[in-house]
Amino acid sequence: ALPILAKRVKDLRSCYRDWRETEDPADLHRARIAAKKLRYAAEFYTPAYDRRLLKIIEEVKAAQELAGDWHDAVVLADALRRIEARAPYREVQGFPLIIEAFRVFGESRTTEFQGWAKTFFSQEKREEMAKYLLGN
Repeated sequence: ALPILAKRVKDLRSCYRDWRETEDPADLHRARIAAKKLRYAAEFYTPAYDRRLLKIIEEVKAAQELAGDWHDAVVLADALRRIEARAPYREVQGFPLIIEAFRVFGESRTTEFQGWAKTFFSQEKREEMAKYLLGN
């Protein structure tokens, strides 16, 4: 279990670092997918560990939800922009406000994701997870 979970954590950390360096939305989306893979792997190995693994799973699930909310906001705002470009003004006059609300919401979720990552990838947390997973 440990090699697989360690690889999944490393993959997630790598995707997160890529996103922090480039701020490319595709990198954040990849981090979301990496979180999903880590969560599913951890869920598979839950019977081999005690309830503390469930806490790790919940932490990763929270990150997945934050990144998922951001992704949904981006997709919805893009869809509204496409509609706005083709529809008569009277039908889309409120769209700029809605698009801005999605942008602000998405930014708030990425800020929360950064806070999550700062804690999850901290040296203290990494040592805690390694000690737990190794059974020391």
